[in-house]
Amino acid sequence: MGEQPSLVFASSHEGGASGGSEGSMDHETRGDGSMMEKLASFLYRAGIWTGLAVLPAAQGCDSTYPANTLDHDSAPSVWTLERELTIGSLDDPAQSLTTIGGLAVDRAGRIYVSQPKEQEVKVFSPDGALLNTIGRRGEGPGEFARPGKIGWLADTLWVAEIRMPKISFFEADGTFVRSTLLQKAPLEGLSGQPGPITVNRIDGVLSDGTLLVRTTSGGQQVLDGTISQFPYLRLDTDGNLLAHLTDMAVGNSILQVDLGGGRGVALPHPFPTRPFLAQSPSDDTVLQLDLIPEEGDRDPKMRLHKINPAGDTVFTRELPCPPLHFSPEYLERAALPLAKRLTRNSASQSPHQILPAIIEGLDLPSSAPPALHLAVATRGEIWIQRNTPGALQDQWEVYSPEGSLLATLHAPPGTVIQAVDGPFVWATESDDL
Repeated sequence: MGEQPSLVFASSHEGGASGGSEGSMDHETRGDGSMMEKLASFLYRAGIWTGLAVLPAAQGCDSTYPANTLDHDSAPSVWTLERELTIGSLDDPAQSLTTIGGLAVDRAGRIYVSQPKEQEVKVFSPDGALLNTIGRRGEGPGEFARPGKIGWLADTLWVAEIRMPKISFFEADGTFVRSTLLQKAPLEGLSGQPGPITVNRIDGVLSDGTLLVRTTSGGQQVLDGTISQFPYLRLDTDGNLLAHLTDMAVGNSILQVDLGGGRGVALPHPFPTRPFLAQSPSDDTVLQLDLIPEEGDRDPKMRLHKINPAGDTVFTRELPCPPLHFSPEYLERAALPLAKRLTRNSASQSPHQILPAIIEGLDLPSSAPPALHLAVATRGEIWIQRNTPGALQDQWEVYSPEGSLLATLHAPPGTVIQAVDGPFVWATESDDL
């Protein structure tokens, strides 16, 4: 069994965010049984609502809140989502979505969705109709290996590759403009590093055309602890270092599972401890959310940092973070989706048979990560998904661009908010097929 993703567009009662942190969306299998991640991405668009006040409908990136919608000095309020549009269907090829690598919306309200598996970008109208596809499989001009994050440089669409430091630029109608491929040679100008650091992938584009870049190093140096964090950098398009913005702890993003008989598999860790990063489209800053686990008598912490393009810290906020301890039921709920993923095409094993091996392989922090996702609104509001095990709905917190809590918002379980613009939220969810 796979999962069919969909894009949901909902209006929200108050708020606005754009550009998610990490993560692909959801999964599905082909009719022939071959493994295929699918975004039943129900990409959905929703409206943000607060109390009984309904915001006027608006579409596109130039939609704005009413003047009194966001009062950064008022007490936090409670927002809800109202679904308005869903994109994603197995029955309609024009609506089919596989894993979503990134999402962007233009000024006319058209929705651009990168599809790493299909190696293309799909373009939908504001009412969800497929208008165009951009790119194709390959390594030439206008072609993709695995397209990931996408965004806008003025009116030009940029598309970053997931597995190489390459970025391509297109006009809104899909016409190819140019591409940039950074070399993976050791970076010059980085001091205090215990080993050579190379470019891993491009993470974003600032308004001046310079690039946000993730770095990496030799795997053995990470395994033996010589390197415990990677620099996050701003480079020009020739690969020259402009600023060392921050450092990212390596964390435990990968789970190695021993299946016995010499077999093993690597899966996304259900409790990653790496920090979250997201770009703010409103002012070219980068938001970093550090998850600091419980240690001894010290409670776990979440620290939110805002960093400008020169690498200076604009602010640091410590967010409340009660410990979340691992009960057997919590571990099982977290590991079960991985077990289902491993056994969905197996006739000899059930998810519950493989579940103990997955739980045994977990490299657990002392307490569960307090946050699961980070996104930043087009107007700079900061959206953080709290880890709420066992809750009937997912909980998000919305902070002002200055780091003050504005509101909490409840969303259906499994909803991942990908972008927020004005009164609208774009999110993904998945359904079992």
